[in-house]
Amino acid sequence: MSLATQVARLRKNDASLIQVDFLGQPKIGPKGADSISLALAKNSTIQILQLCLQNIGDDGAVAIASALEKNRSLEFLDLSHNSISEKGAWMLAYALEKGASIRELHLFANAIGSAGAASLATALAKQTHLVKLDLGKNNISDKGTASFAMALGQNSTLLELDLGNNKIGDNGAVALAVALEENVTLLRIDLQRNDIGDEGAASISSSLSRNSSLTELRLAHNNIGPKGASRLSYDLPKNTSL
Repeated sequence: MSLATQVARLRKNDASLIQVDFLGQPKIGPKGADSISLALAKNSTIQILQLCLQNIGDDGAVAIASALEKNRSLEFLDLSHNSISEKGAWMLAYALEKGASIRELHLFANAIGSAGAASLATALAKQTHLVKLDLGKNNISDKGTASFAMALGQNSTLLELDLGNNKIGDNGAVALAVALEENVTLLRIDLQRNDIGDEGAASISSSLSRNSSLTELRLAHNNIGPKGASRLSYDLPKNTSL
């Protein structure tokens, strides 16, 4: 279904249109995102918006974010692979703080960085709708991870967090470990393909003995050696949920 057709249906509040998906079609770019934004702001039926690999960039992300402040039906938003950086992340975070109804936000493989991650973390600490956040492959580093660690200590709704492939080292892992001791709702966290070593693994391992909510922890493809692995194997039996 073409961009024009789907936008027209959004504008008409077509009750049968609950999902808009442009995968496999020509990239809509920032202008297409702007058209969707104008329609989305007045729509009350759409629940799922798939804009992965659409080359919308920051301008497109800003447009979509502005619509999220008004739309109260959208629950699933995928903006993965769109070259969104700090600017776009800031606007999306602002929309979340203002009460956007989004429950799942996918931002995999963008360019959000540590500053953009900090904005999203601030929003996470304040909002109460989001249950899943995918920030994999966004170069958020230890600095951005520390921001999320602080937010997790205040958040009570997020269930899944993907921070895989983000150049997170031991410092970021240590910060997350502290958060895992405080947070009682997070079920799944993905830390695969980072730079976590034995020190970070030991800190996370120690937190597991005091965490009873996590059901899935992914640490594959890090720099964890025998010492870190031994510590994990020692502490894991103490955890009652993993």
